[in-house]
Amino acid sequence: MNERNLIEFINEKPSSNELYDLKFSDRVNRFYIERYTNNLKLFFKNIKNVIFFLNLIILKKKIKSLSNQYFIKKFLKDTGFSDFNLSRLIQLKELIIKKKPKKILELGSGVSTVFMSYLINDLKLNCKIYSYDNDNDYINKIIKNSSKDILNNIIFKVHELKLFKFNNRRFIKYNNDKYIENIDILYIDGPVLYKFKNYENIKYTKCGDIIEIFKNVTDLPKTIVLDKKYDLHPTMKNYKKYKSRFNRITRTIIYEKI
Repeated sequence: MNERNLIEFINEKPSSNELYDLKFSDRVNRFYIERYTNNLKLFFKNIKNVIFFLNLIILKKKIKSLSNQYFIKKFLKDTGFSDFNLSRLIQLKELIIKKKPKKILELGSGVSTVFMSYLINDLKLNCKIYSYDNDNDYINKIIKNSSKDILNNIIFKVHELKLFKFNNRRFIKYNNDKYIENIDILYIDGPVLYKFKNYENIKYTKCGDIIEIFKNVTDLPKTIVLDKKYDLHPTMKNYKKYKSRFNRITRTIIYEKI
């Protein structure tokens, strides 16, 4: 991917569809911040939130133990590990326990990759994680600092990035010609253009692999998780084969195949 072409792509004037997507995303973010983050009393009125918060404390201790075993401190620091990361790991844990997947496709490798593999071993599941990323150094860091029993469940795939447009929107995807079939859980957390995060119009470029998956995969994923990718929802809701639910704690959207 030519960097000059990428910068030109990023700096294009946003379309009306892109402006709508961003407005929708900002509205959802603002709702969560105003309603829950800034109002803890309201947050803890809901018993589900209380249970979730207690699970967060328990998992935090468990992750510390796991991290000492499989990661070096620098790696954890590089991942930007936080309580929100932990809350999304709880959600992944609940999904994996409930769905008992055989195939997980993860777009964007990281702590979640290792944690899901740990759960697969813990629950004695026959499951493979196909994890895509564009940063070979980052993948090598995960491999270097993970144990063999964790790596046995993971198939890493490193791809260049590809730009494209769909429905008057800008997308970036992993340059992959063929996606796996029979996906039980699709977890979307990438690709992300960290190198270009200071460009104003970067916010209009969305993760596009989901478009290609819907076009080219025969058997659509059973469950899809968007990790803070609210701006993809206006595109996703066009696919009538899914029902969606927003999680106010983890700030994710989960789509279940109807």
